[in-house]
Amino acid sequence: NMIIYGTGGSGKSTTLRTLAISAGFGIRGGPCHVYGLDFGSRGLTVLEDLPHVGSIIGGDDIERTVRLLREIRGEIDARAIRYAKSQAATLSEYRKLADKPDEPRIIILIDGIQGFRQIYEGTDKQKWFDVLLSIATDGRPVGVHLLVTGDRPAALPSSLASTMQRRLVLRMASENDLGMLGVPLDGFASESPPGRGYLDGCEIQVAVLGGTANLSEQAVEVKRLSVAMEKAGVSKAPEIGRLSDQIRLSELVSGTPDEPIVGVFEESLLPAAIPTSGTFLLSGPPGSGRTTCLATLALAAKKWSNEAKLVYFGSDKSPLMTLLDWHLCETSPDEIAKLAPDLISAMTSGASQFIVVTEGIADFLNSSADIALQDIGKACLASRQLFIAEGETTSVTGSWPLLQVAKQSRAGIALQPDQNDGPSVYRTPFPRVNRGDFLQGRGLLVVAGKCNTLQVALPE
Repeated sequence: NMIIYGTGGSGKSTTLRTLAISAGFGIRGGPCHVYGLDFGSRGLTVLEDLPHVGSIIGGDDIERTVRLLREIRGEIDARAIRYAKSQAATLSEYRKLADKPDEPRIIILIDGIQGFRQIYEGTDKQKWFDVLLSIATDGRPVGVHLLVTGDRPAALPSSLASTMQRRLVLRMASENDLGMLGVPLDGFASESPPGRGYLDGCEIQVAVLGGTANLSEQAVEVKRLSVAMEKAGVSKAPEIGRLSDQIRLSELVSGTPDEPIVGVFEESLLPAAIPTSGTFLLSGPPGSGRTTCLATLALAAKKWSNEAKLVYFGSDKSPLMTLLDWHLCETSPDEIAKLAPDLISAMTSGASQFIVVTEGIADFLNSSADIALQDIGKACLASRQLFIAEGETTSVTGSWPLLQVAKQSRAGIALQPDQNDGPSVYRTPFPRVNRGDFLQGRGLLVVAGKCNTLQVALPE
């Protein structure tokens, strides 16, 4: 690991670019993948053209930053197990002993560590600062390295500074800073160029691709290098993706033999599925996208089992009335109560598969349909059919018998959730979340006491 100290204009970002570019020159010694977190002036973005550079992520992109840290931490854990089995202490030893010459070294660039600390240290995101510290501590033996920049000696906390094996000091703002970093007070002259610094007690000048400090000219040279590397067959580093807020249901796989696909998980960017039987509760505040999500759930379930019959109970003003091809569609509480016995009989006989969708379930409380819907929900549970209920979060927090049936399976989607929604609605603890961080159609999928963030797909 390495820390690069320097004041503004001393060449910190340029040094990181040089290190990232030179990592691509050393392919004879094995591949090297580079990732960057840019909390500075976006001076690292030109590196994204290079095939061995996976992603350069802006400091304000918390989602992708967290995903990068999570994936790197997982990779370190996986490598530690593999290396132990091969009795290898370093990446170089593992490549030889396991005959894996293509195992890549991974370098993480952080331009402006003070910016990272401001967002993640001592805040509700402290967990990810701790993950970065664990990466710095555990990564080096398995070929994962941090290269960070700071503008003053105190930029790094002592816990992170102790993991830095090397230190490059560029021009600093004051002589006091130089003294604290062990550099001669007269080590820099007023005409010292950017990139002039001290490494391992020796004065050095950092090289730049193309021999010019001009960023636009460097970008041209980077593109030329990128073309040459691709011609040489350098493998591409995996990118760090972003969870889109506009996912079409038709873009996802139609389903599996086990479960219907309704969206994409935030953590893994893999398809997210819902259970095929029992009760499933969809909740959320006004404007969270509940109606659209309910349409997606019904369509996905129908896609999963084309022979299943869709049944709708809700409001006659709902757009879902005409959006889907319903086998049964009823909005009158009295009529629901009348058809309930026949529907329950068809369910329990096993002759047909049903998907029952109840929109605005709290509207039926204390109505003539209340007990009928309870019986239908219980019949779905007993015969392993799917009962989907929807309601505004504040309306489904009560303990009415009908709501208890809808919550029976402790499964559902909480759109734009609040941390308190977990115990009160799903009897499941939610992680510390901020409702403002969730877009329309984004929420927590709750299944069997576990919850994961997902983006629900849009219906056609």
